[in-house]
Amino acid sequence: MRIIGNDPNTPRQTQRVASGTLPNGKPVVVNADGTVSVVASSDASETVGTAVTFESATVGYTSTVFDSANNKIVIAYRDTGNSNYGTAIVGTVSGNSISFGTAVVFESANVEYVAATFDSNSNKVVIGYRDSPATDGVAIVGTVSGTSISFGSPAVFDTNNVSDMGVAFDSDTNQVIFAYQQGGTNSGVAVVGSVSGTSISFGSVITVDSQRSAYNSVAYDTNEQKVVIAFQDDSNFYGAVRVGTVSGTSISFGTKTYFASANTRYPSITYDSSAQKVVVAYSDFGNSNKGTAIVGTVSGTSITFGTEVIFEDAVITRVTSVYDPTSNKTIVSYADDGNNQYGTFSAGTVSGTAISFTTPVVYQTSLVSGLGIAADTNAGKVVATYNDGSANVGKAVVYNPAYSSTNLTAENYIGISDGINEQTGSEGSTGSTNTFNSRTTSEIYGAYDENSNRVVIAYRDNGNGDNGTVIVGSISGTTITFGSPEIYHANLAQDNTIVFDSANNKVVISFIAWDNFNNRYGTSVVGTVSGTSISLGTPVQFNGIQTTEIASCFDSNSNKVVVVYRDISNSNYGTARVGTVSGTSISFGTEVVYESASTADNSIVFDSNSNKVVVAYYDGGNGTKGTAVVGTVSGTSISFGTPVVWDGGVSARHIATSFDTNSNKVVIAYVESSGNDIPKAIVGTVSGTSITFGSPTAYSTVAGDRQSMVYDASVNRHVIFFSDEGDSFKGKTVSGLVSGTSISFTEKALVADDSTQHLSAVYDPDNGKVILSFDNVSNNYGVSAVHTADTISTTTGEVADGGNAIINVKGNVSDNLIGLTPAQSYYVQTDGTITTTAGDPSVFAGTAISSTKLIVKG
Repeated sequence: MRIIGNDPNTPRQTQRVASGTLPNGKPVVVNADGTVSVVASSDASETVGTAVTFESATVGYTSTVFDSANNKIVIAYRDTGNSNYGTAIVGTVSGNSISFGTAVVFESANVEYVAATFDSNSNKVVIGYRDSPATDGVAIVGTVSGTSISFGSPAVFDTNNVSDMGVAFDSDTNQVIFAYQQGGTNSGVAVVGSVSGTSISFGSVITVDSQRSAYNSVAYDTNEQKVVIAFQDDSNFYGAVRVGTVSGTSISFGTKTYFASANTRYPSITYDSSAQKVVVAYSDFGNSNKGTAIVGTVSGTSITFGTEVIFEDAVITRVTSVYDPTSNKTIVSYADDGNNQYGTFSAGTVSGTAISFTTPVVYQTSLVSGLGIAADTNAGKVVATYNDGSANVGKAVVYNPAYSSTNLTAENYIGISDGINEQTGSEGSTGSTNTFNSRTTSEIYGAYDENSNRVVIAYRDNGNGDNGTVIVGSISGTTITFGSPEIYHANLAQDNTIVFDSANNKVVISFIAWDNFNNRYGTSVVGTVSGTSISLGTPVQFNGIQTTEIASCFDSNSNKVVVVYRDISNSNYGTARVGTVSGTSISFGTEVVYESASTADNSIVFDSNSNKVVVAYYDGGNGTKGTAVVGTVSGTSISFGTPVVWDGGVSARHIATSFDTNSNKVVIAYVESSGNDIPKAIVGTVSGTSITFGSPTAYSTVAGDRQSMVYDASVNRHVIFFSDEGDSFKGKTVSGLVSGTSISFTEKALVADDSTQHLSAVYDPDNGKVILSFDNVSNNYGVSAVHTADTISTTTGEVADGGNAIINVKGNVSDNLIGLTPAQSYYVQTDGTITTTAGDPSVFAGTAISSTKLIVKG
C-alpha cells in the first residue's frame, strides 16, 4: 500500500485503483484484490422464474441441497415412475432458471423419508432414507461431477423401522447428524455419521426423546456449535426442540423445550447465520392450521423463543424452509390450503427475537407436494422443488426474494475518498407565523384551491364549542393573511380532511360530525371560495354510523372525491366511498371494504401516472404493520388490489402520503412504532393494481411524532413537516428527493421554537411555496407560515473506474464533507452515507471537527 505524507510513521493517505466509479467525499472499502470501492447498497426485486421439469413422473419425499464445492443443486427423491426407486439429479442455476443433467438411481428399491445434506469437509452429498422393503435407515454418499452424480455403497444405520427423517451437517466436528422416529422403540432418536471418501460410518443410536417424535427437522447453529432438532412431540402433539452437542460419533442433548403449546405439524428448522438464530416454520393446528414461524436463541444446550408470527393467514401443509444468506432472509415454501394448495413462498427477516415476513408469492398454481428447498449461494438464488399435482411431474423453480445488499463489512472500511465537493442552492426557510384562530385549535387540515389561488384550512375550534370551522388564506411572498372563518358543523368536528375538486372548482371537507357528543357520523360538505370568503353547501353523510380515521383525496382521472375511513360499526374495517360533486352538494356510491380488519392512521393519495389511488394505513389485523393498497375508481365505485406490507412488516403509525409527479412515485412517511419511534419514508411504485417498495430511509435519528407531507413540484422535493420528539416536539421540516426507489433527505430545519401538534402542509403551485399550519402548545392557537423548500444540491467530483484514487485513511482529516456537526461521532451506513447513529454492521467513520472536516478513525 502506498502511503502519502511527510511522516512515514503516520499513514494519512493511500493511492489505490478504483473499482467502479469513486465519488469524492464518500466512505471507501478495500476489496480482496486490493482495489477500492465506494460503500454502496443495491436493491434486488422479487422474481419467480419459470418452473422446469426435472422428472417426468410423480416424485415424493423430495430433499434438495446445495453443493457449494461444485456450485450445483442436488435433488434426491422417490421416482414413482421407476418403481419408487431412490433417485438423484444435478441442477445448474443460471439467472432465474435451472437446467438438469441425467437422473441417477442411488437405491434400486422403494425409498421413503428422504433427507439430504452437504458435507463441506469432504465435499460430498449425503442422502438418508428408509429402504422400505426392509424399513431400514440407510445413508449413501454422492459425489458431484459436472452435471452428474455418482454414489458409493449404502450403509445401514438403523434396522428398526425408521421414519420422519431430518439431517444436518455439523461443520465444527465434520459429522452428519440424522434425527428420526424409530419404530422399534417408538421414540425420537439420532445418529452421527462420519464420511470418508465415498463411504459413511455411524456411531450408536442415541435417544432424543423417549416419546415418538414426528416431522423431525435438523439445523446446525454455527455460532453455538450445536445441533438443533425440531419435532412434534407425539405425547401431546406440541412443537418441541432439543439442542445437541456432538462429540466424536455420539451426541448428547439438553432439556426438551416447547416452541408451541398446541398441535404442531410439519416443523422445518433452519439457521440464520447473520442473526445467529434458528427459525422454525410450521403449521399451527392450535390456530386454525395457519402458517407460523418463531425465532429461537441457542445458549449452551438450552434454547429460548420469541413470539410466534403468522406468515400465512390460512391452512398450510408440507412446509420446508432454508436460510438464504444472499438476501439474509428465511425462505419458507409451503402448500397454501387457503389457496387451492398452491405452491407459495414467504420470505422472513429476523430482527432480535422476532421475524417479519413479506407478502406471500405463489410459484405454482396447482396442488404441490413433496417439497424441497435449497439456497444456491453462488447464484444468489433459492431453488424450490416439488411435485406438480396437475401434471404429476417433478419440478423446480428459482426464486429471488427482494432485498438490499451492501459491500460494507465490519472490517473493510479504510477511509474517505479525497477530492472536491461543491454545494449550490439555498437552505429551507420559513416566514413569520400568522394566527388564523386565537383560541385553542386542533384537527387542522389544509388544501389549495387552484381556481381562487387561495389556501383553505379546516379545523376544530376547541375554544368555540369544538365547532368545525374553515378559513381562507392568501399568500404574498412569505406572508399569509386570512379572511373570516365559517362554521361548517356547529358541534364537535373531528378527523377533518379537505381536498380540492379541480373539475368543479370546489373544496370538499370530510369529517366526523358528532351529534351531541354521542354519535359520530362520516360527513362531507362542499365549499365555494370567493376572494377570502367561503360559502358552504348542506352537509351530506357518507356513513351514517360510527366512523373514525378519515382521509380523502381527489382523483383527477375520474373527477371524483375518494374518502376512506374506519367503519366502527363494521368491525372497524377499512372502508372507502366515492363522492361526486354537483353544484354545492356531494353524493356517494356504495361503500367498499379495502381491509377486512381494524385500520388506523389512514392516508390516501392520487397517483396521476397510473390513475390510481393509494391508501396507506396500519393494519390492526396483522400486527399493526404498515400496509398499502391500490384502488381503481370506476363510476361511483372503487375496487382494490391486494394489500402490500412495506418495510418488512414493521408496525407503523402517523402515516402521511404524497405523489411525486417528477419520478411518478408514491412516498409514504411513517413512524416505525415497533422500534424506537424513528420516522422514516419509503418510495412506492404502482403497477396495475399493486405497489412495490424500495428500502426505507430514516429522516431523523431520534423519535418522531405527528407529521404531514406534501410534494413541492417547484423543486421536486417532498416536504415533511413533523413534531420532533427528540427536541421537545418542536416543529421542523426536512426535504426529501426521490431517486429511483430511494429517497434522501436534507438536514432538519426549525419552523417553530415551541412544541407543535396537529400539523398540516399544503403546496401552493402558483407561488412555489408550502403553507405550514399547526397549533402552538404554549397557547394552542392555530397559526400558519409560508415555507420555502430546501434547494441545496451537491456537485461531487469522482474518479473513473480504474483510475488512481486518493483515500484519506486513519489519522488523516477528510475536509470535503458537508453538513457535519462538530464534536459528533459519525458512522458509515450500508448505503454509503454517514450519520451519527451506528448502523449494522457498526462501522465508526470518525469525529467531526467542523461542518466539513472529519478525523478519520476507522
